[in-house]
Amino acid sequence: MKKQQLLLFVIFLTSTLTLSAQSPQGFNYQTVVRNAAGEILANQSVGTQFILHQTTPTGTAVYTETWSTSTNDYGLLSFAIGNGTSTDDFSLIDWSAGPYYLETLLDVSGGTTYVSMGTSQLMSVPYAMFAENSSNSYWDKNGDDVFYNSSTGSVAIGSNNATSKLWVVQTDPTNNNVHALNGGLGIGLLINQINTGVTNPGIVVNQFGTDNISRGIEINMDMASQSTGLVTSHNGLGRGQEISLSNTANNNVGSVIFHSGLGIGQYIGLDNTDNYSFASFIENSGIQGGGQIINLDNTAQESVGQMIRYSGTGTTLTGGGNALELLHYGTNGDAAQMWVGDPNQAPGPTNTTSEYNTLLLEHLATGTSTTPGLSKSALTAINHSADATVRVFNNGSSDGDGMVVQTFPTTDPLVSGIYSTASTTGGNSGLGVGVWGDGENYGIVGSTSLSGSGFGVFSIGNSGATGAKLFHIDHPLDPENKTLSHYSVESDEIMNMYSGTIELDSNGNATVDLPEYFSAVNKNPRYQLTAIGTPTVPYIEKEIYNNIFSIKGAPNTKVSWVVYAERNDPTIKYFREKLNLEQNVRNKNTDERGKYLTPQAYGKSPESGIFYKKKIDAPKAGKSIPLENITVEKSKTIEKKN
Repeated sequence: MKKQQLLLFVIFLTSTLTLSAQSPQGFNYQTVVRNAAGEILANQSVGTQFILHQTTPTGTAVYTETWSTSTNDYGLLSFAIGNGTSTDDFSLIDWSAGPYYLETLLDVSGGTTYVSMGTSQLMSVPYAMFAENSSNSYWDKNGDDVFYNSSTGSVAIGSNNATSKLWVVQTDPTNNNVHALNGGLGIGLLINQINTGVTNPGIVVNQFGTDNISRGIEINMDMASQSTGLVTSHNGLGRGQEISLSNTANNNVGSVIFHSGLGIGQYIGLDNTDNYSFASFIENSGIQGGGQIINLDNTAQESVGQMIRYSGTGTTLTGGGNALELLHYGTNGDAAQMWVGDPNQAPGPTNTTSEYNTLLLEHLATGTSTTPGLSKSALTAINHSADATVRVFNNGSSDGDGMVVQTFPTTDPLVSGIYSTASTTGGNSGLGVGVWGDGENYGIVGSTSLSGSGFGVFSIGNSGATGAKLFHIDHPLDPENKTLSHYSVESDEIMNMYSGTIELDSNGNATVDLPEYFSAVNKNPRYQLTAIGTPTVPYIEKEIYNNIFSIKGAPNTKVSWVVYAERNDPTIKYFREKLNLEQNVRNKNTDERGKYLTPQAYGKSPESGIFYKKKIDAPKAGKSIPLENITVEKSKTIEKKN
C-alpha cells in the first residue's frame, strides 16, 4: 500500500545516461521528480537508492549505493552512480557479464524508507562503448590500473613496470589478484608452452603466507558437480606429479587427501600392459618415521586399513608376481611388525580388549601343488642365517600355548599337524634333529584319539633314550596325589619275549601254541620253564615247529613258561643293515666327538652336550611411531568469492 501511495505523488518523467570516454569509475544519471498532478517538486529533499541487478531485473544485486540530495528549481536530480555511499566496490563490476538492470528507489521525505520506482536495462556501459568505438590499440596509464608497453608488448595491471608479458600487482589485502569467470563451455585458463626446448614450468605459484590457509593452489568444486577437481595429462616421459618439501625443519605432511564422501580416497591406475613400474613408490630418507601410515580412527567402523588386489596369472616374466613384497635393507629393525593394540603401552585390558588375531593367513586353493618348487601353503618361511627360521613367544600374563596347529584331513590318510625335516644331505654336516622339545617338565608330549591307532609317539627307526624307558601312570591306590613308574628291561640284543602259564595233563604233557606270526618275526628261540606246586623240573619235549612247542613235567601241575627270540622280521632286517644295529659300541660322529649325551653325568657343563642348545632370548619389544605425534588436521576453509 505504501508503494502505491508514493507512486501517485512521485513519478519519473525522464532520465539520461552520460558515458565517459575513460575507464569508468561511475556514470552520470539525471531525473526530474513530479507529483501525481504532474507538478515539479522543486527544492525537495529526496533520499535515493540505486541497485544494479545482473542478468535479469530481479537478478543478483552486484552493487548498491544511496544518496541524500535535493531537487533544483526545476525538480532535477543529478547523480554520478558509482560515487554514492556504498559498501560495494564499483570497480569490481564485470561489465562483460551482463546484461545489467538499474533499479531506482526513493524516499521523498529525505529519509531511508525507500520505495522502488522501477527497473530499467542499461543498454551500454562506458567500458563497452569505449572498446567498440576505439580503433587505437595503444593502452594508456589510468592511475595505476592499466598500462600497455608498446615497445615490449607487455601489460601491467596495478603497476607501470611489467617484467613479464602480463604483470598483475595486487596490494589490497581483501581482493583477488586475478579473477576469471567463464560462463561458457570452454576452458577457464589455457596455458600452452609450445617450445619443445622449454625447461621452465607451465605454472609457478610462490606463496609467502604463513597461515595454513595460505595455500599455493586451491580448487573448489560445486557439491552437485561430478567433474574431476584436478587432472594431469602427461604424454611425455617425465613425472606426472612431484611434491617437494625442501625445508628440513618441516614436520608436516607432503600430501593430504580429505574425503567426506563415499568414494575412494585415492586411486592410481596403470593401464599400460607393458608397464613394469610401480603404481606407488614411497621413499623416506629420514632417520626416523614411516614410509606410509594409514590411520582409521573411527571406533565404529569395520573398514580395511589397506587392501591389495592382485589378479596376475602370468609366469613368463621376471617379476615377483606377489601381492605384497617387503624389502628391508636396514640393520636396525624388522621387515614388518604388527600389533593389536598400542605397542607403546603396557599389555592388558586397558590397552585393548580385541579378540581377533594379529595376523590371519588363509589360502583358499584346494589340493596340493603339482608344480615343482611351489606350494599352496598359507605360510612359508625361508631362512639363510644360523638362527631359528620361526620363533614363537607367548608373553601373555595368562597361560597360553606357544603354537597351536590344527588339521582336519578329509581324503589324505597321512596329514600331519606339524611336519619337520632336518636333512644333513648335500654335504651339510650336523645332527639333523627333526623336532626338538625342551620343556620344564616334559620335552615332548604326544597323545592320540582312542579311536585311532593309539600311538601317542611313534618312531620310524630307532627310539633311544639316555635315561630309563618306562611307563608312568597315576598311582592306582592314590591317583590324585601320586604316580607309579615301571621300567623296561635293557639288553644288548634285539629280542622279543612271549610268556604264559599252562596246566599239564594226567600224563604230564602240554602243548603251547604261539602266535601264528611267530616264525615270520623271530629266530633262535630260547626257553625258560618254572614248575608250580611241585619240585619236579619240567623240560621242553619238542622245540618250536609251526609255531608250537611241547612241555613235559609232573602230571596235573602248572608250568610257567617264557620264550625269548631274536627279532628277524623284514623291517628289522632293513634297519639292521642300514644302521648297523649289531654294533653296540661305536665311535661318535665327527660332530659328536668331544661332546656328551649327558655331560652332567661326567661332571661337564651343559655346553658340552651333543644336544646342547642355547636358550633363545625373548625378542625385544617392538617400537612404533606414536600416532599422537602425527595427527593431521584439515586446513581452514577459504571463503569463496564469486
